[in-house]
Amino acid sequence: MATRIVTAFLGLVLAFCSVSSASGELLVRGTGTIPGGGGIEYSLIYDSTLDITWLDFSHNGTWQAQLAWAEALEVNFGELTLTDWRVAGIDELTALYSDPEKSTFTDLVHPWYWSGTEYTPNPIFAWIYHFGLGIRSNHYKTESHYAFAVIPGDVGDNTAEPVPALGLVGLLLTMAGLAILGLMKNKFG
Repeated sequence: MATRIVTAFLGLVLAFCSVSSASGELLVRGTGTIPGGGGIEYSLIYDSTLDITWLDFSHNGTWQAQLAWAEALEVNFGELTLTDWRVAGIDELTALYSDPEKSTFTDLVHPWYWSGTEYTPNPIFAWIYHFGLGIRSNHYKTESHYAFAVIPGDVGDNTAEPVPALGLVGLLLTMAGLAILGLMKNKFG
């Protein structure tokens, strides 16, 4: 009887501790402002699958203008000024479309979005993504479309919950429970 209770307890502890809350999520890390942008705040959304942070701001322009805009982009986030932005690649846009949490984005204002990925077979084109239909295509780089900027990593890393420590605690609890089970088995046969 005691063995069953301990076994059930350990099963619950293991199930609880092995859950990873950051796997494949879009997490709003806060808001940032663009200098000269009138103080409007835009969400910074961390994509834990791709390990990038999206700026929830749709910018319109030609492909070349979008690349230049993202490269020069600065976003004030708390005490930080974030630089090192780029236009999201075609695979990142495809992954965003496939993510059921994409409704986190409030500035998805147009179906067509430029990617930062050039169309290799013909360099006068670049890849675009249609968020209404979920398809990729290529367009002349001189056309105007919207774009999203991304930055590597998690800009809110210093505000993230200490979830990884839970895995270590779970491992230690599991090991302790298994040790108890072994002692009980030896004692009660």
